[in-house]
Amino acid sequence: MSVEDALATTLGNTAIRLAKDKLPPGVKRIARRATDRGQDIIRGGWFKYPRSIDVSLDGLAASFMTLSASHETNLANLGGEREFLEEFVSAIKPKDIIWDIGASTGTFSVFAALKTGKNGRVIALEPEPELAELFQQNLSLNNIKNITILEIAAWDKEGVLSLHTSGSSGKAPRTTRKGDLTQNPEKFRNSIEVSALPLNDLVKRGFAPAPDIIKIDVEGVENKVLEGMGNLHPRELFIEIHPTLLPHDQTPAMIRDKVISRGYTLTTTPWQRENELLCHFRLNTPT
Repeated sequence: MSVEDALATTLGNTAIRLAKDKLPPGVKRIARRATDRGQDIIRGGWFKYPRSIDVSLDGLAASFMTLSASHETNLANLGGEREFLEEFVSAIKPKDIIWDIGASTGTFSVFAALKTGKNGRVIALEPEPELAELFQQNLSLNNIKNITILEIAAWDKEGVLSLHTSGSSGKAPRTTRKGDLTQNPEKFRNSIEVSALPLNDLVKRGFAPAPDIIKIDVEGVENKVLEGMGNLHPRELFIEIHPTLLPHDQTPAMIRDKVISRGYTLTTTPWQRENELLCHFRLNTPT
């Protein structure tokens, strides 16, 4: 699939309903996969899961679809990233353009869209089909119109990548060069091909306006995404660095130094979450 075809992919905007016989087909399919993890999907003829829950953050309220009890618990806790997400949201100004790279099911994007307001925009990149589908359902739940989901991956150059995934009910997917089997893809349920594009090309080719803020969560390929930024210099840059997933010749310090060399300052000591370092960088202002 070409980049243009991938960008043209649209997802249904069906309203979420919890009656068993009225659930959108996409949610039914994802729910069936959740049963593989031992979750009870139907109770008393009605769906216990999937179901929506309300989550509040920094005065903002949003609803999100959950697929299982464990998924609900994790989402209610904002994946253990509440402080980082609060920092992210507090940096957003009205009318800002926010890019969410590795958007998953849209938690960061939804709160960003609410904060930037109807005159701002969120461009979200999520190449994993099940995650993108659930993301679209979350947009419907919140009646959000200022988010655009692009089902492509970010990379240092245009091409086709292998995406190793276990869908919406598994661990976070990972991208590698097409056919690369060095990243333990056997731990995932499936590998699919996805289109990839450097971030700078999104602007050069008219796919997206230049960003004021970028958030990056790409499971170990942070360097590839940074190399594809070209002349992009957003005001704020939020990066989740995954030390255990980085290539053997890279370290978190190398990622940090690459960002600093682009004219940024690390605003605070990175938050630590399991095997992640959550970093907030700010573009230096001329003196």
